[in-house]
Amino acid sequence: GRVFVMEAAKEHDITVWNRGTYSMKEFGVREVRADRHEQPPVCGEDYDAVVDFCAYKAGDVRTTLEHLTGKTGQYILISTVDVYERNPHQIKTEETPFEERLLGGEAGECGKNHPGAGTCDGLQRAWDSLHNASSGHTLRPL
Repeated sequence: GRVFVMEAAKEHDITVWNRGTYSMKEFGVREVRADRHEQPPVCGEDYDAVVDFCAYKAGDVRTTLEHLTGKTGQYILISTVDVYERNPHQIKTEETPFEERLLGGEAGECGKNHPGAGTCDGLQRAWDSLHNASSGHTLRPL
């Protein structure tokens, strides 16, 4: 996400919500230091777009949307190819079955409970119930 922020900040006003591990202030962005798993602050500002690079667990998108109480034009979740069934001989598409095995490590965190799994189902349910994002998209490498 840092490279995205560095490039986007050249042409847009950017607010970054992160844990503060790497400061982005030198790029002219506004930082909100918080962890979505540890009582994140409520932010009532309106945003044209929210780009989420770090929703790894079920409920992460909902937590973010619950704390962004202003209007959000678009919510974009950058997902992962790890939601798809592992098969080195298969080209992955949106129709590829999801991985059902419990994997260890970081890939396991991004498995079938990942909010990007199910062609936006988790994301869709989150903003349908909260009504503060007018549209949303899940992007993942194939």
